[in-house]
Amino acid sequence: MTERYSVAAERHHRVAVRLEADGETDDAAYHYGLVGENALKYGLFKSGVAQAWDSGGIKRTNTPMGKHFPKLTPIIRDLIADIRLFASGRIGAQIQSVVDDSAFAGRFQGWSIDIRYADDQCTPVDPADCARWAQDAELFLWRLVLMV
Repeated sequence: MTERYSVAAERHHRVAVRLEADGETDDAAYHYGLVGENALKYGLFKSGVAQAWDSGGIKRTNTPMGKHFPKLTPIIRDLIADIRLFASGRIGAQIQSVVDDSAFAGRFQGWSIDIRYADDQCTPVDPADCARWAQDAELFLWRLVLMV
């Protein structure tokens, strides 16, 4: 399977915006998290970092490429030296600036993949959380996919 992280990030963003406008906060929040995940994975892939892990024999499940929020953030922090070493090109500079930002650890705080199951511990999503995750998603989308 060939992942198309940039396409997925943009698609989930369009869906999230529509759902939020329709008052479907839980589902919008879920999609905003997927925007963030796909944008980060796109940056890691496009900059060459994911390929370096693969070439080094590191299992995908032991990298951010095989994780969802909230587990995605700490593993990026654990592998920050690899990102700094292997990220190259314009997207390399972008992914480094995103993960080196002091605010990175708080991005998508409280988001869970289990929102998709309407888990009682994850839903209903507070509209303020949804709005915060929308901002996080847009930041990652703009910086890593759209390169604005």
